[in-house]
Amino acid sequence: MDDDKVADAVKAAADLGYRHFDTAQAYGNERGVGEGIRTYGIPREELFVVSKVAAEHKTYEDAKANLW
Repeated sequence: MDDDKVADAVKAAADLGYRHFDTAQAYGNERGVGEGIRTYGIPREELFVVSKVAAEHKTYEDAKANLW
């Protein structure tokens, strides 16, 4: 799903009761997921958010250097 559409999808999922949101560098939707969570107003302690670094980053140092 394109990053610009993800925020609305996150809000719709939250309306349905979802509290686990998954994202990844490879999905290209991290910013949209974050925007949806921020603008929906769900208290952070009620959420489980997962994000994964791209598969080509095989070491801790490489992953850390390529987070954003």
